[in-house]
This record gives sequence, C-alpha cells and structure tokens, in this order.
Amino acid sequence: MVSKTAVIHDLIGLHLRPATDFCKKAMEFPCTIKLQMGDKTANGKSVLGVLALGAKSGAEVTITCQGEKEKEAVELLADYMESLQ
Repeated sequence: MVSKTAVIHDLIGLHLRPATDFCKKAMEFPCTIKLQMGDKTANGKSVLGVLALGAKSGAEVTITCQGEKEKEAVELLADYMESLQ
C-alpha cells in the first residue's frame, strides 16, 4: 500500500470534469484506490464518491493505492490532481 498527498490548485476545486477524468485514469489500474480528505473517504474510481469529498481549492487530498501497479497509480493520480488549474 502506498499513499501520496496532493493539493487542489483549481480555483473551482475538484468539480465534475476533473473528477470524471481522475476516475477514468484510476480505472486504468487494477489496484484499489481510495481518496481521503479530513474525515471523508471515497472510492477513487467513483465519480460521485470523488465529488462527495467536496474538495475546494487549497484542500489536501491523500490518495492511497493498494495492489498491482500501486506505485504507478499513486504517482500518476497525484500528479494529475496537482496539475489541475
């Protein structure tokens, strides 16, 4: 299991378009992907789950991956989340 924290830089926060793109990228990996923000946890492959986090600009989201290709997944997904603007 590996984890990495990413900061949301998008002024609107983690809204529908980037959440959908994030989940599409997450579904390319066979591992389990979870997102955590504060006391909220979401399935990283569920658009509704990702949106339910309510991540605003400046929020820190921890991405945890477990299973096959977990290191590749956490790096790609954290980089994607950090690149949102």
